[in-house]
Amino acid sequence: MRPLLDAMRAGLKAARDNWHAYVEGQPEQLVQFQGQLARMQPQAQAFENSGLPALLNELAAVATAAGQREGEVREQMNLEVASTLLFIQNAADHEDVLHGDFAARAAGQQHD
Repeated sequence: MRPLLDAMRAGLKAARDNWHAYVEGQPEQLVQFQGQLARMQPQAQAFENSGLPALLNELAAVATAAGQREGEVREQMNLEVASTLLFIQNAADHEDVLHGDFAARAAGQQHD
C-alpha cells in the first residue's frame, strides 16, 4: 500500500497546485486539475470500499461547475474544492484511507 499512498500524495500535491493556480487566475489550469484527478482514479480504486473514486469524481464536477459561476457562489465552490483536497490529502498523509470508517467520512464530504 505504501507505493499507492505515495502516488496518491504526489497526485494530490499536483492537483492542489493546479487548483491554486486556477483560482489565482490561470484558467488553463482547470484542465490540468481535471486531468490530475483522472490520473488518480486507478490509485483511488485500489483503496477498496473507501469511497475515494466517487469523491474524486464529485470534486471534478464541482470544480467544473465553479468555473461556470460568479461572485460569492463561485468563491464558496472554490473553497469547497480546496477543503475537499485538504481532506483527501490529510487522509493520505495519515493513512486514514486504509481505515474502515474512511468511506463514511468521504461520503460526508460529498453533497448531493
